[in-house]
Order: sequence, then C-alpha cells, then structure tokens
Amino acid sequence: MAWEMLSSTILDATSDTIDSGTIDEKKSLMFQCFTLGANTELQFQFNSDTGADYCSLRDNDGSASGFTNQNNVKVNATGGAASYTQAYCQGFLFNLEDNAKILTTYMAAKEATGAGTPPRRAIAVSKYIELSNYVTSIQAIAHADNTGDFAADSYLRVYGTD
Repeated sequence: MAWEMLSSTILDATSDTIDSGTIDEKKSLMFQCFTLGANTELQFQFNSDTGADYCSLRDNDGSASGFTNQNNVKVNATGGAASYTQAYCQGFLFNLEDNAKILTTYMAAKEATGAGTPPRRAIAVSKYIELSNYVTSIQAIAHADNTGDFAADSYLRVYGTD
C-alpha cells in the first residue's frame, strides 16, 4: 500500500480553519496536522459538514470521555481552562462511500514552555455518519468554544490509498 499525497495546506496568515480543499475519493485517508496559536483546540470536520453527525471516544491523558451528536470530531488534548499553543495530530480514516466513516487519531500538545510541564496527549476513535458520500475534504478547526486562531505556518496534509 502506497500513500499518495492528496493535499497540503499551509497557513500564511492566522485562521480558525485549515481546509484541505477537494481531494480525490480514496478508501483510506491519512492526515497530519500541526498547529500553532493560543486558545485553540484542534478538532476536525469532513466535507464542511457542521451537523450533529460525529461521535468520539477520547482518552485524554488517561481520562476517557465520550462525545455523541457533535458538530466535529473531538480529538484534542486539553487540560482544564488552559488551551495549548502547539499541537501535532495524525489520523487514519476508513472511507467507504456507503458506510459510516471510522477513524483513529493520535495527538500531542504543548501548553507551556520549559521542561517542568510535560506535553499532553490524546488518543481518540471517532465516527462520522455520512452514509452516501466519500470524505472529499477535511477541515481542521480551532474549535468554536475558543477565541483563538491557528497561526501562520500551521498545516494540514492529507494522503490517500485504495
């Protein structure tokens, strides 16, 4: 199985969304996202769908939480009222046209500088209930509950394979 790069988007200014643009229909997608910026919580939407079509089970630093009927895939590693300033996430999505899309994500996030504060981590499994179309675009969002934007040089890369 060889991964083909389908999209690479790098922000040249601040934004609350990084959009892959339209990508080819592939049965398996892998995405990598690196973000900079204060008061952000990296989450994802597919095909610009903002409906309550997502659910996730996330292990955030050893504490599991379930999220149902959400308007995004909740994968972020956060702690209390603090939001991270740097994050890296890698995800794998099984993308059959006539089935719910299932995915796994792995994330590391930095909330403070120096060696006195360890990074945070989150592992999530999620489902997107679109049953009639392939995922043909991915949006990394800075989460609507926060006021921050992703900084320039934040990026989203998407790869696909059949």
